[in-house]
Amino acid sequence: MNAIEQQNEFLSWKILPARLDATQTAWFLGFELHEIPILIAASLLKPLGHPARNDTKFFATQTLEQLRRDEKWLAAPAMRLRTTGNSETPVRRL
Repeated sequence: MNAIEQQNEFLSWKILPARLDATQTAWFLGFELHEIPILIAASLLKPLGHPARNDTKFFATQTLEQLRRDEKWLAAPAMRLRTTGNSETPVRRL
């Protein structure tokens, strides 16, 4: 199964798990996977617990549901991602 098929299958689930990994979070919120660390570094997304930098990060589905419906929050990552691509200052990756 390729990535697009996996994404379509995930998005068709009627009941989501209580926590999502970074890939599922990106699909759920409509971002690219490489944008998730940028959103974490900008404190726009908070992983569950205190994972190590190189550990798998999980996110609470309930929190993601709230963020997904918040128009002001959706604008903040869009602005952050737009400025990240054009700035000379590198973004700290997690």
